[in-house]
Order: sequence, then C-alpha cells, then structure tokens
Amino acid sequence: MTVEAVVDTHVIQLMRADMEALILSDSRIALNEIHILSNIVSYLTKKVSMLSMSVREKVESYFKEEQKKQQSRHLRIPLSRQALAEQFGIQKYSLQRCLRELQEAGEIQIDGRVVHLLK
Repeated sequence: MTVEAVVDTHVIQLMRADMEALILSDSRIALNEIHILSNIVSYLTKKVSMLSMSVREKVESYFKEEQKKQQSRHLRIPLSRQALAEQFGIQKYSLQRCLRELQEAGEIQIDGRVVHLLK
C-alpha cells in the first residue's frame, strides 16, 4: 500500500507491548481500537461472502447497499465501471454484460453514472 500525506505528518511505530499498555491506559483508545477492528472484520466478511456470489448477486448487493446509503432509488455511482469491476473481483466486460441484462429485464435504467432502480 502507498500512502501520501497532503499535510506535514509524523508517523510513529509502536511495539506490541507499548500498544497494549496504551490501550489499557485509556478506555477511549480501547474503544477506538475496537471500532477500527470491527470495521475491518465487517469489510473482510463482506469480501469473503462476495467470493461465493455470482456477478448478478454482487451487482444487486452493491445496489441495495448504495440504496440504503443514498436513501434513493436513483443511485449516483461514484466509481467508474472499471473500478467497480475491480471491487467485485470480476472483468469489466462481465459487469457491463450484467448491467445490460438488468436493463433488458426492466430492473434498472442507466444514465451515465446514475442507476435508476425500477423494481
């Protein structure tokens, strides 16, 4: 992974024992660490469950998640089709074919990066 800071930044490295002592010294730090680890576990669980999904299931799951986030049936997709395909672990062609099939079935309508959920 590459990380690029946009402002002056200091990076510190803590030994495991120092991190444990820090967590035990302040409950806010412990709760923050729990929150961070919980988010990581949730993310990885979603990734693992996606491995067993078909392309259509991945796309439909993504649309459902975006519909909850955006609270709309008109979804502005922030990613390019290439980036979306990479997120799903599929080829861009497979994603495009799936989107076309969903359109032909009358389930969605695509207008650039906006997907209208019809059903």
